[in-house]
Amino acid sequence: MTYKNKYIQMIFIAVIVITIVVIVFYPSKKEDEMIINSGGIGVVLTEDSGTADIKTIPIGDGTIDDNGIININPIEKQKLDIPNLNRKIVFSDSMPEDARKIILSNIATLITQLKEDSSSFKNWLDLATHYKIIEDYEGARDIWEFINETSPRNSVSFSNLGDLYHYNLKDFSKSEKNFKEAIERNLSVQSYIGLHELYKYSYKQDTTLAVDILVEGMLKNPTSIDLIITLANYYKERGNIAKGDFTNAKKYYEQARDNAKKMANTQLVELLDLEIANL
Repeated sequence: MTYKNKYIQMIFIAVIVITIVVIVFYPSKKEDEMIINSGGIGVVLTEDSGTADIKTIPIGDGTIDDNGIININPIEKQKLDIPNLNRKIVFSDSMPEDARKIILSNIATLITQLKEDSSSFKNWLDLATHYKIIEDYEGARDIWEFINETSPRNSVSFSNLGDLYHYNLKDFSKSEKNFKEAIERNLSVQSYIGLHELYKYSYKQDTTLAVDILVEGMLKNPTSIDLIITLANYYKERGNIAKGDFTNAKKYYEQARDNAKKMANTQLVELLDLEIANL
């Protein structure tokens, strides 16, 4: 496979993976409507066939009935600036022409739809994802910050900003803040791992936070094997004999293996047994 084809394949995979994440959290347009300048700001999440009953949380003083309908008490109307939908689209020289055409077409479609209906939560998330793919990090940031304000109980935009501020914009305090906000809302395993990586590679490295946040995540997500393996990997990679790192690594690999056995995941059991044997 040529470099060009690999690059295009990577673009397809990136778009598909993020789209799946968005669909999982917000399955259809029917389920999300952004309320702006109606006495409050929030996201209406109504129950749809085959989906979970996700309740609506407005900004401001209001209540939610059993059908997920917001009853907003009169409060001062809030106005938020919608992110610029006329940003200049710039591609890096290394991006193949075929990939540019695909992404440009997707962006054009999303922008057209958002100009017609700026309340689509999913379209905003998709557009931010495309901006990140083409390395327009400021464009992605502006949209995710907008979503933070208009849908303060979601976790996806906060987690995405945590990653963006860590690896791309290098604002570590904002990365920490957004990951913590995401965890408050969802206890997301990936947000715990993202915050762990921030402490491990870039921020507050003279503390025990890289370990502490994984331990907290394991307590909040007791069935998550990913968090246990991440902690085991951390100890293995650090490899400080004096601090008992290899002992801890073995301990957590064995814990992850035992959980994998309970789940009848024989392939993962074999991989973890190999990790333990190689310590």
